[in-house]
Amino acid sequence: MTAPESSLSNSDIIAISAVVIAALAFIATMWQGFLARQHNRLSVRPLIDFDFNKSPDTNISISIKNLGVGAAIIKSIHIISNEKTEYLNVDAITRLAKSYRMSFPKTIVAMIEPDSAIAAGQHITLIEFVDTASESQFRSNVERLLADSRIHVKYECLYKNTYGATVVCS
Repeated sequence: MTAPESSLSNSDIIAISAVVIAALAFIATMWQGFLARQHNRLSVRPLIDFDFNKSPDTNISISIKNLGVGAAIIKSIHIISNEKTEYLNVDAITRLAKSYRMSFPKTIVAMIEPDSAIAAGQHITLIEFVDTASESQFRSNVERLLADSRIHVKYECLYKNTYGATVVCS
């Protein structure tokens, strides 16, 4: 009994093998491209974090810091209080204080324009309530003002992915 003859010649087998190897190489290249793209996106991802400083020997302040490895492009910064949302600026803080029948003679609010960038590691003070020693209830008034407030920062990475960070000010 003789073995059945193959209908494929040696050149056919070589050609099929070449096609299979080329297809596998193409799949491996596509996968490597996908992984490289993921890595590139993560290598420029920002991460905004808040610092709420209310230690007794300093002014009360709320700051943001970019803890990520890429620049954070600020889209908006809002203060939310009593279910009312306003863009964070001096007028918003003044209106909020007036709604509680308070005033703070020296309040510093950072003016961060939309599309401003915060570099990796950069720290910016958003609000600072300066104790002028003219009011004995300064600290308790600021804490009461901020007790029901949140600050929300909407930002993007260089790849236009949108992120958000919120701090409850109490």
